[in-house]
Parts: sequence; structure tokens; C-alpha cells
Amino acid sequence: MQTEDSILVGTGSQTTGLSRWGDYTALQVDPIDDCMFWYTNQYEKVNGTFNWFTRIGSFKFTSCGGGGGPAVSLSATALNFKKVPIGQTSSPQTVTLTNTGTATLNISSITTSGDYHISNNTCGATVAAGANCAVSVTFTPTKKGKRTGNLTFTDNAPTSPQVVTLTGVGQSITVSPTSLNFGTVAVGNTSSQQNVTVTNVGTTTVTFTGFVFAGTAAGDYLISANTCGATIAAGATCSVGVKFKPTTTGKRNAKLNVKNDGGGSPTSVSLTGTGS
Repeated sequence: MQTEDSILVGTGSQTTGLSRWGDYTALQVDPIDDCMFWYTNQYEKVNGTFNWFTRIGSFKFTSCGGGGGPAVSLSATALNFKKVPIGQTSSPQTVTLTNTGTATLNISSITTSGDYHISNNTCGATVAAGANCAVSVTFTPTKKGKRTGNLTFTDNAPTSPQVVTLTGVGQSITVSPTSLNFGTVAVGNTSSQQNVTVTNVGTTTVTFTGFVFAGTAAGDYLISANTCGATIAAGATCSVGVKFKPTTTGKRNAKLNVKNDGGGSPTSVSLTGTGS
């Protein structure tokens, strides 16, 4: 055992000859770490009868569990999957769990919520002290707009459950290809047309709010054809033709932004060309 200590010293006494004390006292070991003792008892602030107060305290032997039991450290507390088309699956992102404590970590469950799914899990039922394991998560949006969820670790560490927040955006509009390279074109000349296919992968009609160029060389590109109307039905496609007309020499980079109300607007196409 260890040196005796006091949780609280009362400043009063029970009076009038009562002989009972401690009817409302209890000592219990915390089931989370099997080390922490929780103790509750009565004390008197001032002299009197039936006027006690209750104090809850805790203590732990330094040798318990080899010095403190299991402890969890996560490599990330939040993952952002950014924009992903509805129904398509993102690349995985990984969270590494490390048991930084001195006792074995017992894992009871690892779960995800929302549009997020565990794609790989190297964590077993236990993780030894000092060891680590990894959980990979993917995002498959079911609807447009911001989609949130959690990756939750439930275990016997004092901080359980540990939660990683998950965010991503579902997009109804996709473009193919996602980049165009016009090569080298003489200043003042106009390149051949290259086409971008625009698709509504969602389940509702999407309204276009603009097809605009952005970036340092936005003025060097032009829309030469457009079969997209004001709206695009679910599952439908249309196309946009783009040409490059450099105004000066050197690399001329820009983006074609397809603005819409289908979530995660705009959907962008990277544009590259060199003026000569």
C-alpha cells in the first residue's frame, strides 16, 4: 500500500450523540482502466445533526497497470475528403492508432457513420503497449452537398470513445477529362477545339449558373461550342468546346469552372497551353 492521505478534512462535527456514520459511503474501482478508485463519503462543514455534505474523490496506485494502463493517440482527429462525385468512391485516408500507455488496449469496436466506410483495418481486438495499427476510410457520397460522419474507436482507454470527424462534399456534376493540354500555339493564333463532357451523376435536375474561365491566363481561352442548356437532367450529358488563343509567350494556365447548384460548385477543368 501507499502513504495514508486525506481527501477532505471536515470543519465541523456531528452532534447530539448520534452513533451512526457513513451510511452513504462507497468505494468502487473504475471499470474503464481497472486502476482508478472512486470514493464517496459524508463530511461536516459545521457542527450539527443530519446536516452532512457529500464528497466524491479518486485515487490510483502508481504501480497499477504497470504505471497507468492503456492510452490512445490518433494521428488525426479530422479527415477532409473534399469533393467527390455522387456514387463514386474516394481514395482512402488513414488514421493510425497508437497505444502510448503501459498496458494492453482492448478494442471493442471501430465504426463509421454517414457516407463513410472502413476500407482497411489492421487493428485487432487488442493493441499491445507501444504498438500501433491503422484504419483506412473512404467516402462515397449518396447526396449532393456537405456530408459529415465520424470514425469512432471504442476501447478501454480512459478517453474512450475516440472520435475522428469526417467531412466531404458530394457533387452532382462531373467533367471528363479533368484537364486539357493545348500544347504550343503561336501568339494570336487559335488552337483546335478540345471537348469536355459534362455529366449529371445525381438523381435530380441540376441548374447551370455559368461556364467561366479563371486563373492568371483566363483571357487566353474561349468557349467555342456548348450543348449544355440552362439545366441538365439526372443521368444526362452535354459537352463544352474550348480553344486556346495565347496573348503572350510562355505557359498560360487557367481553369474552366462549371458553376451549378448540384453541390460542391464549381466543377473545374484544368487548362494548359504555351504561347510561342
